[in-house]
Order: sequence, then C-alpha cells, then structure tokens
Amino acid sequence: MKKFLFMLAAAVMVIVGCNKKDKPEQGTKYLKLDEPSGANCIVVNDAESHSIDVTVRGNGVQPDGLTDRAFQSLNLTAEITDTKLIWEGEPGWITTLSFNSDKKSIEFATKGTPGNALVGGYSQYGVLLWSWHVWSPGSGIDPGSVNLGATSAEYDNPGVLGFLYQWGRKEPFPSGIKLQYTKEEAAPHAVATLYGPDGEPVKWSHPTAFNASTICSPGGVIQEPLMFMGTDSFGMGSDPVRGTGDYISGETGFDDLWGGVSGKKTMLDPCPAGYKVGRLADFNLTKELIEKYDNVEWVGGKPVYHGTHIWHGSGWEFAAEGEPTIYLPAAGHYDDEKANHYIAAELDKSNNYMNVVGYYWISDVAPNRKGRAFVFDSSNLHYSFAPESWDDSNILKNAMTIPSPRAAGYSVRCVKEK
Repeated sequence: MKKFLFMLAAAVMVIVGCNKKDKPEQGTKYLKLDEPSGANCIVVNDAESHSIDVTVRGNGVQPDGLTDRAFQSLNLTAEITDTKLIWEGEPGWITTLSFNSDKKSIEFATKGTPGNALVGGYSQYGVLLWSWHVWSPGSGIDPGSVNLGATSAEYDNPGVLGFLYQWGRKEPFPSGIKLQYTKEEAAPHAVATLYGPDGEPVKWSHPTAFNASTICSPGGVIQEPLMFMGTDSFGMGSDPVRGTGDYISGETGFDDLWGGVSGKKTMLDPCPAGYKVGRLADFNLTKELIEKYDNVEWVGGKPVYHGTHIWHGSGWEFAAEGEPTIYLPAAGHYDDEKANHYIAAELDKSNNYMNVVGYYWISDVAPNRKGRAFVFDSSNLHYSFAPESWDDSNILKNAMTIPSPRAAGYSVRCVKEK
C-alpha cells in the first residue's frame, strides 16, 4: 500500500503578475517538460556540501491551466544571482551558504543532524525569486514514511509532526511543540520557533481578517514565504456563493498547482525528488483497502485477523500482513479564517481533555476551487471515500476526505512518484 497521505524592484525584470498578460517564449531549462529535474525540498542527512541548481525552479514542470498573467507572475526569466538564509529550525543548523555564479547554484552544508531550513534565490535587485526547503528527516528515514518536515519517526517525539502547508504552496510553516494539550492550555497554541541568519526568531505574518492578505498571483505568493496567506470566507458545501477559501484572488486556473488535475508533479510541489503530493487515486483509498486494517475478516464463518488500525500516542497507526506500518500523527492545523490560530486540539464531548486532530492535504480539488483533505481525530476514522459523495452534505459529515479551504494549513505526507 502506498503511504498516506511566491517588491517590485525593477519593473522590467520582476513583477508580481497583476497586470502583465503576455506569456514569455518557452524554451529555457526550467520550462522543458521533457527534462524535469530538481525539487523544492532538498533532503540531506550529512554534514557534506550540497548544491541546488537555480536554473531549475522546483522540478521545472509548470502546472496545467495557468493563465498568461499567472504564468508571467512566476518571473521564470528573471535570473537568480544571490542566496540568503530565510529561516532555519535551530541557529547555526546551516553551517555554510553561498552562491556559485559560475555554476549558477546555491552551495550549502548543514550540521548533519535532523533539521529544516529555507534558503532563497534572489535577483540582482534583492528580490526573492524562489526558495528551497532543506530537510534532514534523520539517517535511515524514508522521506515518504514521515510527515514532510518531520525530524523524528518516533511516535512520542514532537519532531514527528513535521510542517504545515497551504494547499498549492511549496513554503512550509511550523507546527506545534507538543503532541497533546490539556483543557487548560487554550488556543492558539505555541508553534515551533524559526530562526533567521542573525540567530533571532523569525517574524512571520498571521492575517486575521478576511481578504487581509490574499494575493493576486502565484508569483506574489512565492515572494512572501513568511506570510501565511489570508482568505475569503469558506463554505463546506459546493455552493460557490459560500466562498472558495482560496488565498489567490481574482482568477481561476489554479487547480493543478500540485498536479491534482494533470497527475504530474509540478514546480510548486513541496515534496523531495522522487516524491509528490498524492492524489486520491495514489492512495487507493477505498473502503475495502481500509478494511484490510480492520481487526477481523470473516472467512467461512470464522474470524481471520489481518491487522489493526489503532490510536497510538497522538495519531493513527496502521499495520497489516504484508504491508509496511504507517503512522499518521495528528499535527493539528492553521485555521483559514483566523490564521494566527494554530489549532492542535478540540474539546471532547465530555469537556474533560483536548482531543488532537489531523488534517492531511491531497492534491485533488473539490468542486468550486476548494482543496481536498484527509481528516481524522482520535475517535473518528471514517470510510466514506467515493468522489460522488463529495457534494452530499449528509455524507460529508462522515467523510474521511472533505472539501477544505486552500488557505488552511495542513500536513503533507509525500508519496513516491510512479
């Protein structure tokens, strides 16, 4: 079974894509769809020197369906000439960082310990054109076996939570510092601290009002890696009047940002090379498959035990004969409407303790530009996966995957590319 689940410095060079409409000629390396390479997440597990080819943005594959204006906003013809550290998970984790103008690459090294950092590629005018997530999950840990950004595979280590992402964005945001919260620990809960090149905590913005920080283009988003984007209102059902929950305003054409329509890994995918954000079909989420993890199958009137799915620590563990054990920690989420709230828990029915919740993005889209996510808590792991049920409000109440606002911050579990 496969594992679950963007300063205007020089108008002629760098734009955010709100008025320019002409698409540039294709043919540069990062636009060749037959030679995709690279990724937005660079996995390293040693203290050796590594490099990032900045002539390739992500893996070089543009999403399908982008308007000319949206495509232009990505500034793909602007040249990266410098690099800077945007943040790191601990001061000094990135030990060296430089730009090699001859090779057109970012050269870096880490401490060789588990950790995360975000490094930027800048134009000669100091404008951020792209950023790359440097990630060390730990030696021997398969990037697809833990949440994206995790620094531990141990169930009782907060490092297992990983980072949180807005749907269609490649930029990570920190999750919580604890696995469980008591009733007295009121939201918003504390999140992991990120540090700048000066060793001081990074300040990143948390929009709190509707439309406070929606951006008009994908390129505008890339230039703001420390901004958790705001959104319009959101409605669970399919009625567009109730709101899309999107952080990019004014246009359609963004359904394939993570390849959920084309099935391709795109230049905005946050996963490492060889992995991608999966579509619903990539996870084979069917009632029958999940039942494989049930305690019992009746054969000839007799029970045959194949495996289990149990709430273990602060997440669901799946184990079955012939399948690798899968663990999905409940890392909480950022609310789309009050993005300063990291929500790691909800009161249970008896109001006695805080019940952790897990939200995992998939790359598919629901009707009317909503994202799609796999959702669970300690009490509920539902079996309703059928796409035809997505618009049925009654079934949605018990659906394992639900329409979700793209501006929300959820976990990502990468799957291997086929």
